[in-house]
Amino acid sequence: MNITKINKWLASHNFECTCELGEPEDDFCYDHSTETIYIGTLAENSVKPFMKYAKSLGFYINAPIEVLAFLHELGHYNTLDFIDDEVLDRDEFIKTLMEKVPNTNLTVKAKYFIYHRLAMEKAATLWAINYANTHPAEVIVLSNLLLPTVTEYCPNCQQEVEIQAIKYRTQICPVCHKPIKACCMCDNDKEVCCEIL
Repeated sequence: MNITKINKWLASHNFECTCELGEPEDDFCYDHSTETIYIGTLAENSVKPFMKYAKSLGFYINAPIEVLAFLHELGHYNTLDFIDDEVLDRDEFIKTLMEKVPNTNLTVKAKYFIYHRLAMEKAATLWAINYANTHPAEVIVLSNLLLPTVTEYCPNCQQEVEIQAIKYRTQICPVCHKPIKACCMCDNDKEVCCEIL
């Protein structure tokens, strides 16, 4: 991942915010006071629910979760100024309360449900979905900027190839042009792997 190239992409598309690498233990986030998107690590237990929720709102582009997460944070940059201050204050108060509730299987699901339905979060997600659906070429560019590449052996042609380190996605081998079903979660080279979407 090249933060300089991501910042150039933001500037070339007239987004007057910047991007920085966040702490490894932190999720993706947006700091409105500095207009900075922080790229972090996605929590494994949030990947499937977030994609399912995005699809329920009309997300139909086959994109890596990292791209949707980045666009969601960019959505905060594009939508926060249009949300009433009282609504933003209420949303922040609810987030603070949710942080104080201990995590159990039930509370994690409830927190997730509540969190993504807060006005500021839903607005950012809807913006991200609209942008991805209407700019599929930019989704590919962002995939290339946000995701690292790994060297894998194609199970079809047995050649060593460079592919993106995408979780939950089948990719096309650049040599034989057949699907590589192996994913970085299970290293399964059979017809099906742990793809969850």
